[in-house]
Amino acid sequence: MNGILIIKGPNIKQARDIQANIIDLAPTILSILGLPVSDYMDGRVIDEVFIKKPDLKVESVPPQEIIRQIEITQDDQAEIERRLKTLGYL
Repeated sequence: MNGILIIKGPNIKQARDIQANIIDLAPTILSILGLPVSDYMDGRVIDEVFIKKPDLKVESVPPQEIIRQIEITQDDQAEIERRLKTLGYL
């Protein structure tokens, strides 16, 4: 299956041909955010997109536990609600 991955940032290099799967997106995004990747997750960090590979933290906890570690501020919550309302979900 073919697809397009658009990723941009200070540590992201230009690449034309990346061999990845959709299941690789979650571990890659967690890695970019500096969050641990659960060894329960399928997929891999797409290392070839980075100029300098981020320090990979792997934990033996279910992904839902890692997600609970993310702190959401009141401003973040308000922005999420605003976007969901704009999309018609709220």
